[in-house]
Amino acid sequence: MVEVVSSAHADKSGKDTEPNQQTIQKEMEQNSGSISCPPSPLIPISRILKGIPHSPHFLQLRSHSEAARKNLMAGWDRTFEETVEEIHSLTAKDFWVRASELWKTMEELQSLGYNVFMLRKRLVELTEVMVDQKLSQLEIRQLKVKAESHRMEKSTLESVILGLKIRTEREQVAMIEVLKEVAKMENEVPKFDGVFASLAMEPF
Repeated sequence: MVEVVSSAHADKSGKDTEPNQQTIQKEMEQNSGSISCPPSPLIPISRILKGIPHSPHFLQLRSHSEAARKNLMAGWDRTFEETVEEIHSLTAKDFWVRASELWKTMEELQSLGYNVFMLRKRLVELTEVMVDQKLSQLEIRQLKVKAESHRMEKSTLESVILGLKIRTEREQVAMIEVLKEVAKMENEVPKFDGVFASLAMEPF
C-alpha cells in the first residue's frame, strides 16, 4: 500500500527539547519490543474501528495529495479491520504461518499511529497458548519414547521368563524321571535283605 517509514523521524526535532507525553510513549513502544502501550488519553480520538479508539497521524502520507491521502487512510482503516478479523479467524493449525504476517502488519499500522495494543496483546496470548501446546506435544513425545523403552525391556524380560519357564518345565520332567528311578530302586532294597539273609545262612 504505502512505504512504511518509522514515525521516530517525525519526533526527532522534539527530542532536543523537553520530551512531551507522546514522544515518551513512542520511545516506550520502541524499547519494549513486545506489547505497546495504548494511546494517551490526551491525544484526540479521530476514529473507532472494531470498537477500538484510534488517533492515527499518517505522517508518512504528508507528501500525497488530499484525495490520495483520503483513499490511503481509508485503505489503512480497512487493513486494521481486516487484521482484527484475521486474528479472530486464526486456528492452531495455521497459526505460526499467519502470525508472522500479522506481526508485520501491526508494526506498519502502529507506525501510522493506529492503536494496536489489544491486537498485540491477543496475539501474544495466542502465542503463549501455542508455545504451551508445543511444549506439551514435546513432553508427550518424550513420554512415548520412554514408554517404548519400557515396552522393549518388558518384552526382553518376558522372553527371558519364557525361556526360564521352558527350562523349568524340562527340569521338572527330568526331576520326576529321576524320582521314579529312585522309587524303583528303593522298592528293590528289601530284596537285598533277603539275599543277604539267605547267603548268610547258607551252609559252607
